[in-house]
Amino acid sequence: TVTYTVTGTTTATGCQNTANITVTVNPLPSVTVNAGSTSICIGGSTTLTAGGASTYNWSPSTGLSSTTGNSVTANPTSTTTYTVTGTRTTTGCQNSATITVTVNALPVVTVNPTTPSICIGGSTTLTAGGAVSYSWSPTTSLSATTGSPVTASPNSTITYTVTGTDVNGCRNTASSTVTVNPLPTITVNSATICVGQQTA
Repeated sequence: TVTYTVTGTTTATGCQNTANITVTVNPLPSVTVNAGSTSICIGGSTTLTAGGASTYNWSPSTGLSSTTGNSVTANPTSTTTYTVTGTRTTTGCQNSATITVTVNALPVVTVNPTTPSICIGGSTTLTAGGAVSYSWSPTTSLSATTGSPVTASPNSTITYTVTGTDVNGCRNTASSTVTVNPLPTITVNSATICVGQQTA
């Protein structure tokens, strides 16, 4: 902040006088921005919270619940860098901060076989892929509810769903329908014969 003095002179008389003016320099607000998480899965969202000023404007508007306010929800479909501009209402001074929200793709989860067929009392091995950890549902007649592979030995046709989680914490699913076939009904008729005879 500086006070300037101007001195004015009348050329005809040489008389002088002065006037003062003060230019007040206000500091910029220290704008901050934080996120609940800076890394999300596609389809997910995170909360962005700004501080240090009185009012806030966000850009770009892509994937934002609002472009104003100190707290907004971001659910972009691709990695996006957001800028928040904060204004201090008492002085009108502005400053900005940025934050990047990284959007991770979902894993492509597979399960093999997808349509196995067994006989009642039998079993089949289900093997999942495409992620780093797996959980299975329903748990009916499974050798384990997590990991891969697992052994399924249901008593009736059932569809199992495996949820795979990757290194970024993103999840996706795949399914396998195990068809359980009934055992054949065997019949045989008894017969009585004499030694040396035969029967069909």
